[in-house]
Amino acid sequence: MRLDELAAFAAEVNARLDRGLGVRAGETALISRRVHVINPARPGEAQVKCVADAGRVFYRRSALDEVVHIDIFHALADVNHYAIAQASRRAADEFSRAALADFIDVQTATGGGRVTGSLNYGRKPSLQTAHRGHVHLAVLMPREMSALLYYLVRNVEQAIQSQGVELRRLDRIVNDADAGGAPMDLSPYSCSTDSLLQEHGQPDKLSDDCAMMRDALDASVDFGSVASLTSFLECVAAARRRENPYALLEREFGDAEAMLTRLRALEVVNGDGASLELTEKGRRLAAFLRRFAREVEMEMRKVIRRSARPHAIALDRSDFTQGR
Repeated sequence: MRLDELAAFAAEVNARLDRGLGVRAGETALISRRVHVINPARPGEAQVKCVADAGRVFYRRSALDEVVHIDIFHALADVNHYAIAQASRRAADEFSRAALADFIDVQTATGGGRVTGSLNYGRKPSLQTAHRGHVHLAVLMPREMSALLYYLVRNVEQAIQSQGVELRRLDRIVNDADAGGAPMDLSPYSCSTDSLLQEHGQPDKLSDDCAMMRDALDASVDFGSVASLTSFLECVAAARRRENPYALLEREFGDAEAMLTRLRALEVVNGDGASLELTEKGRRLAAFLRRFAREVEMEMRKVIRRSARPHAIALDRSDFTQGR
């Protein structure tokens, strides 16, 4: 691509991204600074959640429009993430900004992480299943560097095809400005990472709801149902307990300490034995379950179905369906 063509590409991309919209690059790549929605029933269509900033939702960044989100679509396959990371590093080098590669994250069906890191992350089964139909990239970059996106898309497409995997055309992009719906479920996609894009601090309301949905799902799966988890939290919170919460866990699950270890890891409970109590986060989780019990139960069933059908088309944690 000539320099004038590259400049025109960057200008067109920025014009869309600055308005909070998504843009298709070539035939297979969706680029935005927002969360994407993929409906498995409409594989040629993707939705851009214009009110859900990618940096805030995925990385809890305080400022808007810092992270560019790229999804490159392909036939269902386990695309090797090491090859995608190599292609991404090469793209940054060709753009003459090799240092930018430190701020690119990748995820495919085989794993992910920072493209300049160990790439030993992103191995959670639900996360890998969610990326059998597309490569996910997240890039922390100023708008002045948008020409890098051309090299990223081109090189990643070539890396996908070099593995014998067919690219899939994205026929339609829907930019959705609706802020309604239940909190989005991030749990199948949550995973430890070596990303440099993470910003630790006070999350905004959307990120806080997403994190609470993730924790509610994790705990509900451990308890077997949303109702069982809610019942236990209410037992702990009760001013006059009809039963020792520890004894309740021992009777229902046989290993109270293992259950409490999980809840402590989620920072939901404090104390031991009869002195168990809910933390501030535990009280917020209990309130969240009272409000969104039905939605959590629905998401729990989806997680179970996805784990039982590992080859089904799933969503990127970047990707969400309406009402999730």
